[in-house]
Amino acid sequence: MSKYTLKTYYKCELTQLSPLHISNGDNEKTDSDLFMDSRGLPQIPGTSIAGVFRSQMPKDVAKRLFGVRFTSYDKAGSRKLTESRVIFSAAVLPDNTPTHISQRDGVGITEDGTAKDKAKYNFQIVETEGVYTCIIEIDRNKEDEDADVFEAMLKRISLTGISFGAKTTRGFGNMAVKVYKRTFDLSVKDETSEDGIYGWLKFDPFDDAAFAGADPLTADEKTSDEHGRIYTAKISIDGKVIVRVYSSDVGGADYSPLMAHKGDTTAPVIPGTSWAGAFRHHMLQLSECMGMSDRKEEINAFFGTFDDNKKKQRSRIMFSETTISGGKSMRFMRNALDRFTQAPKNNALFTSDVWCGGNGELTIRVTADADEQFIRLLEASLLDLHFGLMAIGGESSIGYGRARIDELWVNGKKSDTLLGQKLKEETV
Repeated sequence: MSKYTLKTYYKCELTQLSPLHISNGDNEKTDSDLFMDSRGLPQIPGTSIAGVFRSQMPKDVAKRLFGVRFTSYDKAGSRKLTESRVIFSAAVLPDNTPTHISQRDGVGITEDGTAKDKAKYNFQIVETEGVYTCIIEIDRNKEDEDADVFEAMLKRISLTGISFGAKTTRGFGNMAVKVYKRTFDLSVKDETSEDGIYGWLKFDPFDDAAFAGADPLTADEKTSDEHGRIYTAKISIDGKVIVRVYSSDVGGADYSPLMAHKGDTTAPVIPGTSWAGAFRHHMLQLSECMGMSDRKEEINAFFGTFDDNKKKQRSRIMFSETTISGGKSMRFMRNALDRFTQAPKNNALFTSDVWCGGNGELTIRVTADADEQFIRLLEASLLDLHFGLMAIGGESSIGYGRARIDELWVNGKKSDTLLGQKLKEETV
């Protein structure tokens, strides 16, 4: 008989806030196609959910709850295996959920901010307003510290959200989370009890009414920086900005802004990859100007590469995707110039749609191991963004991509200064 007397079920409702990319390993349509279920809808596999949730737990607790494949051999020469006490279903969308599947392009960037040769790739993403549902089952006892830590983690992510899939440090896969709970005491043999063993035998966690009446788990909001720093900047676009998408449509522009899809509407976006590239390049430049060239390797390591960019690791600085609201699209016609004579080139006329004005929000998360010098370089870059000394997106050499910070929040607290510099001048 099991030593655990309680069966606890959690229903996780995941609302997608940014593009999601979970690869199925194929490259039939792009270099990295989406993971889909048998209905043709995107799905988050249970293995992906388990891996992300496990990473949110203390390592010793995670080993006891999630099990270990093997760590060593026992005296009889057999592998030591422990079974997971936590079972995850896949996170699935309801039937006929509207989704928009599109393609994003990526390219490797050199340290001077230019594209690497032969480093372009593409991948599929999905955007949807649908709600994914995942069921979690855990065996536990009434006094069970490990299971309590797991539930505390669920409460925390119901406040902070969580991310799944690829490029999560660049704003992809962000999910708002609601968690509902049902617990059954298997030691209660009363046939009339809905929370005893007979209630459990009738319980179907995938039934729409299974969690009816259950309140979502909640957590107290925290603004401490024990897990690092979070900068949230509300920005306005000064002039024009574009993250280019090239088009072959007859009658259309040669390139236009990258757009996000929400239902039947679209809006221009600045992806987290663009923000990361701009900040990385600017911070490296600042370190050189400030006589801190010895920080180059450390800065690159924070952004996910080391050993002179030959090796990769998970980025310790995360950038959100910024959706721009307001503003308008404008079309411009230009002619390429000869670099030596500055005369117009023959057959080099092109058109571009760019976005003018508007506002959005940028969130930057930095892990707790960032030292004071790294934080100062990051905040100096935020200042330069505000004062127009750092640009984002394409055509920055002709004045595109300037923004200003209207409001700044650091770890949940509003701030009017960076490095002692006021973001807004006092008016009389």
